[in-house]
Amino acid sequence: MRIAREIILSLSVAALVAVVFAPKEVRADKVADFYKGNTLTVTVGYGPSGGYALYARQLVQYWPKYIPGNPSVIIKFMPGGGGLRAGNYMYNWNFASAFTMALAILATLAYVVALMLSHDWHFQSISTEFVSEKSQLGHVLIGILMVYQAVMILTAIAVACSTRLGWVLTLLICIGVSFLGLVAESLLGEFVHNPDMGAYTQPVGYILWGLAKIVYVILPNFQLLWPADSLLNQIWKDTPNADLAEHFLTISAYGLLQISAFLLLAIGLFQTRELG
Repeated sequence: MRIAREIILSLSVAALVAVVFAPKEVRADKVADFYKGNTLTVTVGYGPSGGYALYARQLVQYWPKYIPGNPSVIIKFMPGGGGLRAGNYMYNWNFASAFTMALAILATLAYVVALMLSHDWHFQSISTEFVSEKSQLGHVLIGILMVYQAVMILTAIAVACSTRLGWVLTLLICIGVSFLGLVAESLLGEFVHNPDMGAYTQPVGYILWGLAKIVYVILPNFQLLWPADSLLNQIWKDTPNADLAEHFLTISAYGLLQISAFLLLAIGLFQTRELG
């Protein structure tokens, strides 16, 4: 045992001496090989015109000279939240993704809890709302799918706008389209479908009617996809399931055509956009 301990101790001392007194060129070559041909990114949590940008530019002038392998160094500006955005990026934490994931989990839990409670706040089986004759869960699910299609239409519009516009104008356009889409049927529906042509014998009247018709056709009719009135007034209560399914499929086809049209517009705008 004593001989074994001496052998192990001797080998350990030899390894330590080899590491300490190893040629610096060998160690430097390994570091240089690691950095050679690579690019280092310096993330700055502020804009390119501030003091931190000036500090970063001064540093990246000398880093390639003193880092073995002479790698390229670039600066990436990520302003937002007083540096919080850059911090989230460095820690690989995205607020939008984390919020969406947390919202999906919490919404699912809330839905399960809601199924376990009756209208008079008593516990019930989760399957009660699916098998009860008085349940309107199927109608609610159809309503949710209709609202989801409306959201997807707005998403397609946002994609089309973002190919040429900034996020502020894109957001304003989406808000305007959503509002006009909810009131288009009330404002233009009767005028477009039942125009009093006797009052529009002048060319100006025909032009106004034509413009209203174009706006009515192009603008998404979100009233078709807004089931709140039908649910609150129980309009769907006595509707046969076959008729309700046909109504839903017709509206879904309308929503799919709207989504496809705006996505094709987005592709066309992006293809003709000048990059660089």
